[in-house]
Amino acid sequence: MLISVTVLVLIALIVGFVTSSLRIWIDRVFVALLLLTMGHLHIDTAVRVNLLVLLLAAASHGLLRREGWLWGAFARFPSWEGWAAVIAGFAGGALGRLWAHSLSTAILIGILGAYAVAMGLRLLFVKPGAGKPEPEHPSWIAPISLGAGLFTGLISAGGKPFAVPLYNWAVGHKMPVAYAIGTFGTIAAAAGAVFGEYVYGNGFSVAMWTTALAIWVGVSIVAWLTDLIWSPRLMKIVAILVALTLITIGVKFLLQVA
Repeated sequence: MLISVTVLVLIALIVGFVTSSLRIWIDRVFVALLLLTMGHLHIDTAVRVNLLVLLLAAASHGLLRREGWLWGAFARFPSWEGWAAVIAGFAGGALGRLWAHSLSTAILIGILGAYAVAMGLRLLFVKPGAGKPEPEHPSWIAPISLGAGLFTGLISAGGKPFAVPLYNWAVGHKMPVAYAIGTFGTIAAAAGAVFGEYVYGNGFSVAMWTTALAIWVGVSIVAWLTDLIWSPRLMKIVAILVALTLITIGVKFLLQVA
C-alpha cells in the first residue's frame, strides 16, 4: 500500500464518521485531503487513489446502503433527465482527467483548496429548498452534471454537494429527485474519470488499487457503525465542525500556491 496502516485507520475513522454523519455516501473528497495532509502523497497520486475510492463507493452505493428506491427514481422524472445527467457526468469525468494532466501541481492544489473552501461555505449557508411543482429549467441538468464531472476528473471530488442544490434550486426538482439525479451523475462521473485516466494518463498501479480498496473497506465499516447512532442533531454538529475544518484546510492550500 501507499500509506501506513496508522494513516489508513485514521482516514477510515475520520472519513467514515464524517460521510455517515453528513449522509454524503459517495463524494469522498475528504480522502484526497487526508492523503495529502496525513499520507504525504503527491496530489496526482492522492487524486488517482481517491478516484478509485470514489468509484468503489459509487458502485456499491445501492447495494450496501440498500437504497433500492434510487434505481426506481427514473419513474419520478422523465428518463431523459436521468440519462442527460449520466452521459454528461461520464463525459465530464473523462474530460476532467484529460484537463488535469495539462495542469501543474500548484494549480491542482489551488483548485482542491478552493473546492474545500466552497464546500465548507456550502455546508454552512446553503439549505435545501422546497423545489417546484413543475421544474422550470430541466435543460440545465446536463451542464450541471458536466461541470460536476469535471471536478471529479480534476481533483476526485464528485461535485454532488453542489450539483444537488443546483438541481433543487435552479432546476426546481424536489430534494429526493435532485439527490437521485445527482447520485446518477456522480456514479457516471467516477466511471468516466477512471476511464479517462486509463486512456489519457498512466492508469492505476496495483498499489493504488490496494490502497483504495483498503480505504473503501475501512470507511464503509466506520460509516455503517456511525449510521447506527446517527441523529439530526449529530448531523448539524458535524456539519459545522467539518465546514470550519474544510475552510481552514482550503485556505492553507490556497496560501501555499499564492
